This record gives sequence, structure tokens and C-alpha cells, in this order.
Amino acid sequence: MRYLLLVYFSTMTLLSAQKKMEPITTPIGSLDIIAKNVDGKLKYCSPKGKALGGKYSISIRKEKERKQDYDGEGNDIPNTPFKGLKTDFNQLGSFVKGYKNGLWKTTFKNKLIKTENFKNGLLFGVYKVYDTNGNMLYNTNFGLNGDGRFKDFYYKSGILREEGSYKNGKKEGEWCYYDETGQSKTVKHYKEGVLQEK
Repeated sequence: MRYLLLVYFSTMTLLSAQKKMEPITTPIGSLDIIAKNVDGKLKYCSPKGKALGGKYSISIRKEKERKQDYDGEGNDIPNTPFKGLKTDFNQLGSFVKGYKNGLWKTTFKNKLIKTENFKNGLLFGVYKVYDTNGNMLYNTNFGLNGDGRFKDFYYKSGILREEGSYKNGKKEGEWCYYDETGQSKTVKHYKEGVLQEK
């Protein structure tokens, strides 16, 4: 009898938790969820400006790659990209007043590929990245102050995608972004989480 009660309450707790999830099928930064840099922290809002709160399961989508067409005279004409191509990447975590808070997990085809911790939008604590086969690519701890070296990868190939430093939970100094071949693509500079113009 105790076993049946335990199974019943476990099932009800799981179903209750699933009902509280608010599925979002559009990418962060799209027209449906807007990310604003507020004092060096990303604040996530609805299109009407309401700060997100609660748990979210987010299906990450991307733009279709541009292909070049040519007119009859050999001039290339870029196609308009089709937005919202489905990927198998998802993020799960909570927002408090629009800021990421607590543990955030990123999955690929339901396999864990990244865990990161936030406190009111500031990165801190343990940060881990895996490839799509489950191999560890990077593991670090930003501590309670949010200081340390950040790296993210193209999860299928394991090639470095971006790297830079965090100070007090915000991007700081030089950040390098790489293409899928690992070649340097862009260098940006941040001060207290804010992108610095040249």
C-alpha cells in the first residue's frame, strides 16, 4: 500500500511539474522573446515588454542559411532567409523578473550538452559543456563571484565557437567568435557586460 501511494504521489508531482512548464517554440532573441542588455545582463521579455518569469522549455530555432541566386547577367541575388528552422536543441530553466536564474540545461535530441548556473542574470558556479556523444568538452567553475574563462563549442564537431572571460558574472575584455571550421570570425570587446563600440 505504501509503495502504491509513493508511486501515485510521485506521478502526480511529475504531472504537476509538467503542467507548470510554459512551452516556447521560438528562439531566444526572436520577435517572440526579446533579449535586452540591461547593465551588462541579458533581460528576456515578451514582445510587449513584459519580463519573463517562471520555468520555460525553449525549442531553439535558426535561420536558414543564405544561398546565392544569379540573375541573367551574372549578378548574385541573396535569397531571403526562412526564419525558424527547427533544430533538436532545447533549453530548460527559470526566469525571475526577466533574468535567467538557477540551473539552465541545454539538450540536443534529449541528450545533455550544457549546464550553466545563473543568479539574477549573472553567470556563476559550475559550467559544463559536452559534445553530442556525451564527451566532456569543457568544465570550469566561475565560483560565487562569477569570475573565469568561458568557452562554448559547436556541439556536433567539438570545434570551439566562442571564448572570453567573465568578471562578476558579466562578459569582460576580449571575446573571440569562430566559424564552424575553427577559424577566427569576429573579435568583440566588453566592459561590465556591455559591448564596446570601436
